[in-house]
Amino acid sequence: MKTGSFKGLLCREYYLIKGKIPSYIVMIVTFTLLPILLILSSKYGNIALLVEKSDIGNAMLPLIEITKIIPAMCTVMFVVLAVDMGIPDINPLWESFRLSSPVKGIKFAAARYTITAVCTLVSAVLGLAVTFLMAAVDGKPVTT
Repeated sequence: MKTGSFKGLLCREYYLIKGKIPSYIVMIVTFTLLPILLILSSKYGNIALLVEKSDIGNAMLPLIEITKIIPAMCTVMFVVLAVDMGIPDINPLWESFRLSSPVKGIKFAAARYTITAVCTLVSAVLGLAVTFLMAAVDGKPVTT
């Protein structure tokens, strides 16, 4: 790595999290689809029939509202992914290499903060998309 190679540092940070991204995407899709299916079932399926026929179904309605929070929590996982990428640095003694490298420490920190900012931005966009998707499925406006 030549002196001032910020692109190489960004690539390194990306390769640290590259393997974890598919599992996070699967988790977000799964935990977004489950509440959507629950909402649709409460409007048109078996839960709707249960609400009509007994009082037990009415007790389930607050639980259905709570499940809408789950996808929002999953989108926060991209921020956790950015924070989690520092853990592989501990094992191969990255700190020793960083100190002996001609690249200044501020560039290492800037690369880490840049990837964290990108993951935070992706998380915010996913959070908004899931919010609008849940509102569309539920048939309610996003704001009340």
